[in-house]
Amino acid sequence: MGKKQHYVPQFYLRKFATPESQIGFYRFADGLYRESVPVNSILFENWLYDEDDSYEHALSTMESQWNASLTSLLGGINGATDLDAFDLMDLLHVLSFVSFSEVRTSKRINGQKFLLRNMIEDIRQRVGEDAFNDIPMFEDIDLDYMPTQINLEMGTELFKLLLDLNWLFVLNDSDRDFITCDAPVSSINPYLIKRQWKGAFGNGAVGLQKIIPLSNRVCLCLYDPLAYNGPKDFACVALADKRVIKRINKLFVENAMEQIVFHPSFPRCEAKGLCKNKKHVELDEELQVFENDNGDVAYGMSHVSSQNTLMLPWLSFNEEAMNIPFPNNMAGLVRPYIKALGPDPFESKHPTDNVGPFVGKLTHVYKTNSGRNPRPREIILDDNLSTN
Repeated sequence: MGKKQHYVPQFYLRKFATPESQIGFYRFADGLYRESVPVNSILFENWLYDEDDSYEHALSTMESQWNASLTSLLGGINGATDLDAFDLMDLLHVLSFVSFSEVRTSKRINGQKFLLRNMIEDIRQRVGEDAFNDIPMFEDIDLDYMPTQINLEMGTELFKLLLDLNWLFVLNDSDRDFITCDAPVSSINPYLIKRQWKGAFGNGAVGLQKIIPLSNRVCLCLYDPLAYNGPKDFACVALADKRVIKRINKLFVENAMEQIVFHPSFPRCEAKGLCKNKKHVELDEELQVFENDNGDVAYGMSHVSSQNTLMLPWLSFNEEAMNIPFPNNMAGLVRPYIKALGPDPFESKHPTDNVGPFVGKLTHVYKTNSGRNPRPREIILDDNLSTN
């Protein structure tokens, strides 16, 4: 802990590194390539989360559990043929790791800071200095602390939104590794792209896929069973086709902010080739301000939806889902599970009670371990810790 705060945890990077914790990286902005550097020397930012170690302490506790559960999962996954081979709490911890890995990145945290600062300055100019100083909510606002709180709260919310997705583990049997990057979780929606939906692809949308490399040899795909047919609701499949491996790695490049990372044996020429034409988007290019005729204003970051149409070989489109009518709103098609979520979604009747056995078991364990008014963080934090 301290000022050197990693937004991609070191325990995760070691899954792509040598036994000596050496890892390679390629920075696409200036073409900087390093074949072998210490894991602790990359993907950090000074004082990204806080300057009093409050969030760092909470994240450190969470990372200890994530590391143990991910290590356990990867250690048994090659020979696993059934869900019963795994501790379901380990799977919940891994799902929590996926959720927080998406929202704790440097781009997400700095994007929130950028948005808040620009929003406040815009309001100041619109209402004038005197009127602005009379707005109570801006008196003691901490523009460094608050964005971190917002993003970590988003991690707990995202966790709940992913519980209905099916799990597919891709085991790499080729001679080419999976890579990862400074924003490891990729969100795609080939289903909505195929249906030519023009809106954004949210985490509650029908057709959602979350793809994250868990190591240089294992990749996890979480996918919506309403939109896609797959082998079953918890499956491990082997992949030897290097062309598909390259397409998956290309997805991770697309999702990267500034650099990709990989095992030192990953070829330099392939790293450079994957990053060809990769463009960096500045934060000010994503800031959006909307104002209606009444003078009401909304602020946001665009976070342009991925147009990647990757379909893993074991997935196919559900033809019945292709006929679901689009609603007359910008939200688009929302999964039934998401519609059923309420203020206390995990009370007596859970919306996934009647789905496949894997999701049913997973949510049952979640409910059992999270109490009457559950919060996902209670699964992974000590009783005395909180990210509030």
